[in-house]
Amino acid sequence: MFPDEVSAMFTTVKGHFDGKTLVLDEPPPARKPAEVLVTFIGPRKGEPSARKVLDTVLARGPVSIAPLRIRDLIAEGRR
Repeated sequence: MFPDEVSAMFTTVKGHFDGKTLVLDEPPPARKPAEVLVTFIGPRKGEPSARKVLDTVLARGPVSIAPLRIRDLIAEGRR
């Protein structure tokens, strides 16, 4: 799979996919042909996006949490 090099290089480069084309938002570290792994990040169908969850949490402000209430708060965050 990888060239006969002593070590493999793993670098993450952010990009976006419009349904047809994958576009990198920054230059790739490789200057010659290379194998890549593409990972799609985003919510699964029916799940809120990470951004929506973060915005919801940040909008609440600081709270005091009783240890017995943590389970309820986790369940609430899943809705």
